[in-house]
Amino acid sequence: MLDVDGDGRPDTWNYSRPGPDGRPELVRVELDLDGDERTDLWEEYAAGQLVRRAYDLDGDGRPDLILVFEGGALVRKEDALDAEGRAHAWAFYRDGKLLRRERDTDGDGRGDTTEPALPPAPETQK
Repeated sequence: MLDVDGDGRPDTWNYSRPGPDGRPELVRVELDLDGDERTDLWEEYAAGQLVRRAYDLDGDGRPDLILVFEGGALVRKEDALDAEGRAHAWAFYRDGKLLRRERDTDGDGRGDTTEPALPPAPETQK
């Protein structure tokens, strides 16, 4: 536990386990960003790299926005989470650029509409 903002109360919790070499390996970080003594941000790590970051944006104690990383790069954003933690909107990224957005309009947990974000590649001439 750490008191980063100096108010005398912990606001950062780091969780680790023994890594392959026996040294502690960070697996999760929880942060209280607004000083209300509730977690607002969760980060998960694998092999020392951030793989998931979740934000509670409305203060209800549940994630509302999730960012998923591979190799340190953002690959997916899950948004508009419901009470069960299911996303209803997704954005997909590659090389730091938005590829497409999907939205679940009927509540079945699958994207029903897709909006491309990149212009189509030019056709090659033969």
